[in-house]
Amino acid sequence: MKISFGDHSVEVRPWGGKDSGKVLLMTDSGEMKKTILNQWAEFPEAFEHLADDACVEDMAGMWLIVVDARKVGIFFDLEKMRPGVCVCQEADDEESEE
Repeated sequence: MKISFGDHSVEVRPWGGKDSGKVLLMTDSGEMKKTILNQWAEFPEAFEHLADDACVEDMAGMWLIVVDARKVGIFFDLEKMRPGVCVCQEADDEESEE
């Protein structure tokens, strides 16, 4: 599925099998990359980079990252007219109760 918003877009694909709970995000939008990196820095457990470490060279062109689909969401900030990425913290609380 490709999600576009103005000049920004992100493609979302299943990752790791039907019940893995993970998806692959692909984007070449600099704004989306920054947004994802900011969330990744704050919630590293929700993201999985396909290489050992992200570096500046990775930021050129298409960028891929695997995310926990139960924790990560994509939304649209209508005020700023750009997409955003959010991490749900409730999923952690529910898992710890079980």
